[in-house]
Amino acid sequence: MNNRLPITTVAFLALCGCGYSWSPKLIEVTTAKGEPETYFACTSYVEETTEGENYEVTFIDQSGSSHDIHGAKTVAVSDIPADVKVCRGQ
Repeated sequence: MNNRLPITTVAFLALCGCGYSWSPKLIEVTTAKGEPETYFACTSYVEETTEGENYEVTFIDQSGSSHDIHGAKTVAVSDIPADVKVCRGQ
């Protein structure tokens, strides 16, 4: 018997079977220069990490472009309401 089957099943259920759903995100960033910028993340991959007192944000926007923003002073990530269509194929 394949010993990986139970691990694969548990991983699948953890990701898909527990009501997990991903919605597009609104990302508001204050840059190192203090300028506000707004983005829409349209894939399930949004990563926010700290760099000392600043933040790094990595995501893919509504046009499919990858962003890797370093040195952000503030970062706010929020869900976009389901009735707002900002991503292709939504």
